[in-house]
This record gives sequence, C-alpha cells and structure tokens, in this order.
Amino acid sequence: MKNQDSHFICILFLLFFSCNARALFEKVFSSKNEVIIDSDTSLKIDSSFPSGCFDDLGLVSRVDCFPSNKLFLFYKGKESNYSNLVKYWKNAFVYLVNISPKGYFDDLDNDGNYEVALYPMIAGNNPVTDAYIYSIIGDKLIHYGMGKFHFEWGPYVNKIVKGQWIEPHP
Repeated sequence: MKNQDSHFICILFLLFFSCNARALFEKVFSSKNEVIIDSDTSLKIDSSFPSGCFDDLGLVSRVDCFPSNKLFLFYKGKESNYSNLVKYWKNAFVYLVNISPKGYFDDLDNDGNYEVALYPMIAGNNPVTDAYIYSIIGDKLIHYGMGKFHFEWGPYVNKIVKGQWIEPHP
C-alpha cells in the first residue's frame, strides 16, 4: 500500500510541476505608453492621478482617485493633442498594445499608413475587451476600426473589423 501511495504522490507532484512549468514558459503580454514609429512620428499616452490622491506611504487616500489619460501624436516636430480619443476612460489606464505579430504598429491594409491599437485596461476577471484601432496619416489619427484583446494573454489584437465603432463605456 505504501508503494501505491508514493506513486500517487509522485504523479501529483509531476502534474503540479508540469502545470506550473507551462506558466514559466508562456509569453507575457506587454503594453507601452509610448511608441516611436520612425524619426518623425511617435505616440505617447500620459496617465496621471489628481493631486492629493496618495498618502505618505503611496497608498490611495481618497475614493475619487481615478487615472486621467492624455494622448499625443508627435509628427515632424509638431505635437497634436488627441486626448479627446481617450476621454471616455476616466477610471482606467489606456495603453498602446501590439496590433499584430509585427508589434505595436503595422500597415494592416497596405495603404502606406500605420495603424495602432489603444486599449483601455478595464478591470475584471480575465476580460477580453475592445481595442480601438487608429490609422496615423501624417499628423492625424483617424479611426480605423476595432478588435478584441485579452490583456493577460495578449499577444496582439485579434478579430479586427475595419470601420466598426462601438461607443466606449465611461
């Protein structure tokens, strides 16, 4: 009987280790607040909290402390403020995420313009939520479409539908 118990314990140990080993080798998603496309073009998201939100220990000291996001496009030395595109998310951080296997920007429809994906980090249990896709045309950000993104699994936006628009939830 002891021999069977030791085999059972070994099998449980191997199962436990193999499940945890998978997590060690799984790709980890990443996001950015700034993406440099070329020497003339970059995007930057500035996220901040209102002043007085944190106590001396760096802990949130007020219940009305939510992040605020600003989006800027830099093109040939000119700064354009596109914060109106991220105004919907007053209680979430907004990130630039991988739009394709190629990275944070890609020419999805081969028209010579790069597309980028904005993703509001909506709190939840393992959420698959909307990513908002924009084309960079000179010093303009033009709505391209939407896709689905999973913040924990990544690795890039899927099911992109050109022209689709769903009003973001504030």
